[in-house]
Amino acid sequence: MTMPFSAIVRQRSAARLQSRPEAHSPTASDSRSGGSGSSPHVSVAASAINDARGGGAPLVPLTAETLSAEPPSAAAAAEESTFEAALMSANSSMAGRFAATLLLMDVVVKLLFSLLQGSFLQWRFEGALLSFDGVILLFACIAVADVLVLLVAVRQPPVPPPEVDEGSEAPPQAQQCQALRAAFQLWPLPEVWCIGLTNLTFGLCSGYMNGVVNGSFAAKSPLFGKASIGALMACTSLLAAGCSLSLHALAQRVGKGLVLGLGGFCFAGIPLSVLVAQPSAANGFWGIWLLVPYVFQGLGRSVYEGTNRAVFADFFRGEQGTGAFANCMMQSGSAFFTSFLLQSTLPPGTCDRVMAYSVLAIAALTAPAYAVACCTAARRRQPPAAAPEVT
Repeated sequence: MTMPFSAIVRQRSAARLQSRPEAHSPTASDSRSGGSGSSPHVSVAASAINDARGGGAPLVPLTAETLSAEPPSAAAAAEESTFEAALMSANSSMAGRFAATLLLMDVVVKLLFSLLQGSFLQWRFEGALLSFDGVILLFACIAVADVLVLLVAVRQPPVPPPEVDEGSEAPPQAQQCQALRAAFQLWPLPEVWCIGLTNLTFGLCSGYMNGVVNGSFAAKSPLFGKASIGALMACTSLLAAGCSLSLHALAQRVGKGLVLGLGGFCFAGIPLSVLVAQPSAANGFWGIWLLVPYVFQGLGRSVYEGTNRAVFADFFRGEQGTGAFANCMMQSGSAFFTSFLLQSTLPPGTCDRVMAYSVLAIAALTAPAYAVACCTAARRRQPPAAAPEVT
């Protein structure tokens, strides 16, 4: 099993300190234990572990002296802080690249959706290759073909057999719902809910963009029209892809919490702008200014696809990553469903106000909730206080 980084740092630092002459001076406890301070079994086990991990500084046997001694805070804290900063920077950079790649593919699909109908934004071409229903059918066939190719041509890598504890009666069975079970196991942790507010705002605004802005405004706009919806959404994804590459540098300067808060307020600008001056036939459905909600959606989505995923990777590492990202999708999907539910049950004016106020409230809590999650995780990582010595 891989040792935690903090444990390795402390053991190596303790080994360096014990290598000094003054570190081997006899103590009272040495005299009580025969001068060695550890049993032969402990020394042999430490030597075997050191050989298995490839040598380097020897591991320190866990004796009464090493357990009661305070860890060297200077070297260990500096090395661990450097590692944490490098890991978080790598998460942010990789999340930005992943978001840019994903969104560029999204741009191609949505742009193709409009071009096949003979339209790009406000420009029309002579003769459409396919009708709206024809394009939907074409993409559905492509999706089915993609699934069949994945089932036939792609093979999952072999999964190693699960480790069996000595005390268990029978080996555990294959877990068919491992991701779902891993997601449920993280529910008691407050961090998964505190850093999940960006998922909620993205889900609410995505449903609002699809159901209200696209369906009620862009489709009826004399400038754009129904055939231009794909190109409008492609512009949103293109803007999000471009911003995702620069969010890494911004997060390094101002922190990921502030970037999450800015993304939430970009999402809030969508229903707020509609609430201030709703597009209608009287104002020409805003004309070219109807691009404003799509710009807000692109800026917010860049935060959701990039920085938001990097934050989840920072908080939940290793085996917890599967459950963390399952919760990420669950939160955004639930908010997406809630958005459509509100649109179908509430009058348009009431729905706009409810959506605007809800997204504003969640956006205002995003940065403070991230700070709460950081404090909670820091307290959980702190080692327990040492028990007082019994004299």
